[in-house]
Amino acid sequence: MIDQWLSEHIGLENFKGGFDRLIPIFKPVIKKLKNKNVKVVTIAGTNGKGEVANVLAKLIHSKGQSVALWTSPHILSACERFCFNGTLIGPSKLLQYFTSCLKEVEKHNLSYYEFLFYVFCTIANDSTIDVMILEVGLGGRLDAVNLMEPDLTAITSISRDHEEILGRGFKKILLEKLGICRRDVPLIETLELKYCRTLTENFCKDRSISHVSLFDRGIVTSQMDFSTRNRLLSLILFKQLYKQEIAQITVPELTNLMKLKVEWLKGRFEVIVHGARKFVFVGAHNLDGAKKLTELLCNTGGRDLEFCLPFDRMILAFSKRSKKEVKALIKVFNHNHHLTRKLVLTVFDHHKAFDLLECYEELISCDIDEYKKFEFINDWKKYLENTKQSRETILVTGSYYFIAEVQKFLLHDHK
Repeated sequence: MIDQWLSEHIGLENFKGGFDRLIPIFKPVIKKLKNKNVKVVTIAGTNGKGEVANVLAKLIHSKGQSVALWTSPHILSACERFCFNGTLIGPSKLLQYFTSCLKEVEKHNLSYYEFLFYVFCTIANDSTIDVMILEVGLGGRLDAVNLMEPDLTAITSISRDHEEILGRGFKKILLEKLGICRRDVPLIETLELKYCRTLTENFCKDRSISHVSLFDRGIVTSQMDFSTRNRLLSLILFKQLYKQEIAQITVPELTNLMKLKVEWLKGRFEVIVHGARKFVFVGAHNLDGAKKLTELLCNTGGRDLEFCLPFDRMILAFSKRSKKEVKALIKVFNHNHHLTRKLVLTVFDHHKAFDLLECYEELISCDIDEYKKFEFINDWKKYLENTKQSRETILVTGSYYFIAEVQKFLLHDHK
């Protein structure tokens, strides 16, 4: 119902960028939020920002504060982008807002993402909110969330992703993400590369921005897995927001932090049992995300994550990116021999999907010996049907859009 309405009235999800056409329509809703003294936390980064935003929302809500959480993309429904006090907005209520908001913005040529964010701000104005947490969709400088004036900002990580939009190389990508920063507004980051931390430090000094690097403070280290880093960043943001001292994290604090479950966090170690099979869904849409995921899985063996390695099967599909990066992604997953018994590559029907079928032979022709463990399938739905009776644990990873398609298929099969 929700997705069909968006498809008919707004169209596909594509990045537009640029604020000139957005300011006239967003200015009234932003002014209302400012008059309500709502604190705003804006979070950018290539990987990890979704977990940071969700864990921070959980911490704030547990303090008894009202919190509105904006994230993207969604897996099953656009409702997932609209989280208020730990509860996702219902489809009927959201559809009412879609209809009323469309009348106000239909002449302003908003993108899919921008329209949804406008609706989010409208709902926030109609709610009692203490804190808004905004996860940047793409980049930072030209993202619609950057229309809001933040009280606190964060950058999780920098990797080579969306270079066709953000620019090529770490410096250009970082500068786009640093666009969320404001004079006299604290920035807290977990940038692993010293080069990026130095660029950030110089950027902040030139603009009178308070800058805290959790790597330089020794609060996070390169030996930590990405989830631990994300959660520590969430805790430090929470402390900063409520003017608590930022210091080394105690063992009990870290233990409680890692046990914290975020019920509405989809597509990130989400487990769905379907018949005799157990599916584990983890998005890893770029090279750095894939490396961090395989490191975490191989280091922990899946302990405390409701499964044990190796997976019986790993099913992998990609969103649009270069052939070079796709080849590197395949190698990352294929070279970790303790990760899965069988690696399955496939394609899916989506306007943002990578057409692996078209260049499969080209991708593996140079070094076929490195690819002994995997098989390619054209019809993943039929493949899942044929393995329906197996008692297996299956990891579904790669594109979040692919994860969404698989979950929809499984849920439909249960009806």
